[in-house]
Amino acid sequence: MVKRMILILAVFLATSAFAGESEFPLFKLGAGGRAISLGGAFTGAADDATSLFWNPAGMSQMKGNLALAFTNRIHFQSSNFLEVFAIYSDIKYGAFGLGIISDQTSDILAYDGSFNYLGSFGAYQRAIMIGYAYNLAPVNIGLSITSTQAGLDPPGGKVSGSGLAVTLGLMTRLSGHFKIGSIIRPGYSQKYDNSKDEIPGSARLGLESAFRTGLTSPNDSLRILLDLDQTNKLPLKLNAGLELTFLKVLAIRGGLNSFYFESRTGRIKVSDLNSANRKFTFGAGIRVPTSNAGAFTLDAGVLNTRLGNSTAISIGWTK
Repeated sequence: MVKRMILILAVFLATSAFAGESEFPLFKLGAGGRAISLGGAFTGAADDATSLFWNPAGMSQMKGNLALAFTNRIHFQSSNFLEVFAIYSDIKYGAFGLGIISDQTSDILAYDGSFNYLGSFGAYQRAIMIGYAYNLAPVNIGLSITSTQAGLDPPGGKVSGSGLAVTLGLMTRLSGHFKIGSIIRPGYSQKYDNSKDEIPGSARLGLESAFRTGLTSPNDSLRILLDLDQTNKLPLKLNAGLELTFLKVLAIRGGLNSFYFESRTGRIKVSDLNSANRKFTFGAGIRVPTSNAGAFTLDAGVLNTRLGNSTAISIGWTK
């Protein structure tokens, strides 16, 4: 057990040399109503169709051979947001995943330097993912490749760009109560017409601890989830979540997103950084018991920010 933990921690820390100072926005938004309600602490759990996003190694841990998830998100700003994930898992050949995330905003107002109105324009972001995972017991490994696209069309002329991100994931069960997972995403370039953004390398280390509670039935459980999130040249932060399940049907969730341990600069206090970036999350889920048609889930997660709430609603199916 100790050797496994050391290995995963070593992979997590090895990314500190990756370059870059910004982050692709869609990666910061997260994916799936369930994970959003858990504060984005899903690297060590990653056991549904959105595992392709959170930790591709989790695709080989899913129950069932086929999983689908559809998510719509209601932002505090006007935008059209859509997520679709599909995973096929086979014991012999491994798990294959496909995902699409799209966020398109219209009616953005444009002004010149003298605050003269120039009209409105739109902007978009897209991420198209493919992934593969295999169970090399006791360790699960996974790899995903993501095509990132972004653009906007202000009055001064259209701007568009694209990049290619690679994510490596690991996951293992330390005991009957604990799972640990990690991902690394090397830095890459988001290239635009006449320029490029250097997207930083990042790493996450996640822990899931699950226990029986017996509150209303023998199958009731409590999950505690913690994620350490390190993006190069940015402060180390923690995401945390709790999930209470009842009768294998109902789940109640809550979490904390972006709690910082450091500021990386003497000009900003850690308390001020947390005050400006810390977000609370909450949500719930319903699972229709498994039948010949498979199992259906409905999950909702709310991310509370200083600008307003972002609500993700997901419909899932597993068979």
